[in-house]
Order: sequence, then C-alpha cells, then structure tokens
Amino acid sequence: VTLASKITDDRAVAIVTLDTQAHVDAADYGNARHIVADRAGNLVLAYVDVVRAAPAIVLAHSSTSGVSWIVESEHIGPSASRPALAYDEVNDKLHVFYHAQGSDERSDARYRRYTIQRTSDGRILGFKSEGEVVLHARSTSRGTLLWTPDGGPNGALVAAWTAFDGKQSRDIRITMRALSNDSADFDAAHW
Repeated sequence: VTLASKITDDRAVAIVTLDTQAHVDAADYGNARHIVADRAGNLVLAYVDVVRAAPAIVLAHSSTSGVSWIVESEHIGPSASRPALAYDEVNDKLHVFYHAQGSDERSDARYRRYTIQRTSDGRILGFKSEGEVVLHARSTSRGTLLWTPDGGPNGALVAAWTAFDGKQSRDIRITMRALSNDSADFDAAHW
C-alpha cells in the first residue's frame, strides 16, 4: 500500500494505492467495487481481481480511515463478480451479494454472510464466512443489497438484481429476508 497526501488547512486529502497488481478492468464486471463503513469507523472494500486465472471477489479492510489497507487472503470465487456490500450494525455482520458462474455457465445471484473478527478496540482482524445461498440460478446481473434495522430484531436484507430469460427480456427481481442469523438465512426457499 502506498500513500500520497496533500495537506490543506486542517484537512488531509489522501490517495492510496491499494493493489498495484489488480488485473481486472472494472468495466468488464459492472460495478466491480463497493465500500461500506462499520460502526467503529472501519472501512470494508470488495473488488474484483483475477485470482488463480479467474475473476474473484477480494475483501480488504482499513482501520485507518483508508490510509492503509489489509487485503484478505480468502477470496470469493472462482468466477465471482459484481459485489454489493451491506453492513449490519445490530449484529456486526458483513453481507455480500454477488454473481458467480453457475454449473450451466450462466451467472447465478448469490448471498454470503460474514462474522467480523475484531480486536478488543474494534479494529477488524478478518472475516469468517457463515454460509452462502444461491438466490437465483440463471442469467443474472447488476445486483444491489441493503440492510435495514426494520423487519425484525436482527434487521432485514433487501436484494435486487436483473434476471434474463435468454432472449431479450429482462426482469428486475427483488427479495427481502427478515434475518434469523441461523441456517434458515441460507435456504433459498426462505427468501
């Protein structure tokens, strides 16, 4: 990670180089970068890069307002792209919606949840996957994700994406799940 900064008055403007080896043009994968902040002020970034010769989603985090970043060694992939992130402030979870190549060579809409591992002062140490579910198993793209404290004691997630019928027709699909924070969240029938 490199840093170039310019100080003006009492504000610092910083440009940080996070990954000098990113081999993926974001235009090839739609919105290939997404960032959220947690309740402790940490930043979490998801971006698409080539990992072991296939596109994969990389997670990185910063506890220094973006001055320095830690890139996680675990990747979401292979053939994963178009990440969308949401932070759950009630349960301190990271939610990821993304697209990945399915068994029939089409792009599946998928959801994954992470426990955020922390130090005693709130800095992020890493992420542990709790599970994954395929929400739509045919030709999808351009997903988005929203966590809201409404919808139940654990909040709710709203996911939306475009589905293709194989011809020219495109549908916008939206689903909502009041979170239980157990295995039922990873059953597509409950979405």
